[in-house]
Amino acid sequence: MRWLIVALTFAMAFLVPSAWAEDVTTDKSSSGDTITGHGFTQVSGAEPTRCDPYDAYWDSGISLAGVGGLGGLVRAVTVYNGSLVAAGAFFSAADDTVSNIAVWDGSSWSPLGKGIRGNENATVWALVEYDGMLIAAGDFATAGDSTTGCIAAWDGSNWSPLGPGIQGIILSLTVYDGNLIAAGGFTTVDGTAMNRIASWDGATWSPLGLGTNRMVRAVTEYNGKLIAGGDFDRVNDTYMKYIASWDGSSWSSLGSRLDRRVRALATFNGALVAGGEFTDIGGESISRIAYLIDTSWLSLGEGVNNAVHTIGTFEGNLIVGGVFHEAGGVWSKRIASWDGTSWSPLGSGIDGGVYALTVYDAKLVVAGSFALAGIKPSADLAYWNPAMDSDGDGVLELDDNCPFIANTDQSDIDDDGVGDRCDESCCELRADINHDGAGPDITDLVYLVNFMFACGPESPCTSQADINGDGVAVPDISDLYDLIAYMFQGASAPAPCP
Repeated sequence: MRWLIVALTFAMAFLVPSAWAEDVTTDKSSSGDTITGHGFTQVSGAEPTRCDPYDAYWDSGISLAGVGGLGGLVRAVTVYNGSLVAAGAFFSAADDTVSNIAVWDGSSWSPLGKGIRGNENATVWALVEYDGMLIAAGDFATAGDSTTGCIAAWDGSNWSPLGPGIQGIILSLTVYDGNLIAAGGFTTVDGTAMNRIASWDGATWSPLGLGTNRMVRAVTEYNGKLIAGGDFDRVNDTYMKYIASWDGSSWSSLGSRLDRRVRALATFNGALVAGGEFTDIGGESISRIAYLIDTSWLSLGEGVNNAVHTIGTFEGNLIVGGVFHEAGGVWSKRIASWDGTSWSPLGSGIDGGVYALTVYDAKLVVAGSFALAGIKPSADLAYWNPAMDSDGDGVLELDDNCPFIANTDQSDIDDDGVGDRCDESCCELRADINHDGAGPDITDLVYLVNFMFACGPESPCTSQADINGDGVAVPDISDLYDLIAYMFQGASAPAPCP
């Protein structure tokens, strides 16, 4: 049922323009300048034509694995013991029942013991590796069979508490000076005042001075210091707005004052990068993303037009995710790349919030709350993979004239744009739209809708795409209707190939 909803959402995104309406406040440019990027042309501030060839780089295989990938919001992703770990608020991973956390080994999803539980809104917000263990934190009460509070450790086999635990939401984790740092909205640990940030040395929790007066949303290490960002305006009972630095014994302000909260921190090319909701730093207009050099905050071009929730790096570029839809004046839906000079979109972007990023198996992992990555159904998790080569023939997806059947030489004798290997095996299975040898399945439905409404490629085998067998070579709405009826309504299977 979940994939039926995703398929219909996907179709409506192209059939009904209003389905693409933004659900966040924006600061659209009104310059009217024409901007070219990643295979489309747009007017500044306007949504581009939905014909981006770079959407070939989006890989939804991680969320299509088994039956539907993960079953809900993903707030955190990391790599532990060579596998990808995803966590958030979900109760299924493919065919397995899980509890808010699951592990991907490159081919399938599995639970981590009995997972993490609590009240009905239990959520894992942060993951990090510490002392050989996976640490998970958020808003929950138990992990496995242990009562843990809002933070727990996984040793590869079992969950365990970290001392008395922390009773209060934790939004961010990092490792600093050999200790685990937890930050969020808590105010005490086992009766001792620890205002929204605390340090674990492997045996006990300790405060960092007097802490902060409001939520800490992000922590990271930079130049030998711990950096904290969030909603606060006082640190150690001293006026410091939204970001501060801890040197191991005392807190200090960090450059000029920001005007709004910080949600994400990272390092890039030796600089500290902060993202969030701010639009002014020390009287300078800096839109929601900035980097620190010495004591000065500098802008990254024109920045982005709405909140940044996560920052990462991939292939030498800075990657930013959130709820924006412009970066540097270019349409960049919820995710964008900064190369040190300019912003670029990642295909046609993501249709919902992006809340976490990591790199796994040389691919960028994008997580959040969304149904589409580019034009591909992706249940809250997707890969961005410029080296994608589905058939393993050494020709990248974007350039392959028969992307699902190996054809190294790219031979195309009849010059029809479809490789001879695809021509040779046509027609084997009616409704195998994408010609991958399987189906009909959700990937075929996506391929057909993509072709009909989103400028996607034609089926490598037109006779296979003639689902209703009416002899019309180009798939039409009746073929789409018959495919949906077969997949979701119990209609008869498409007729065999002639």
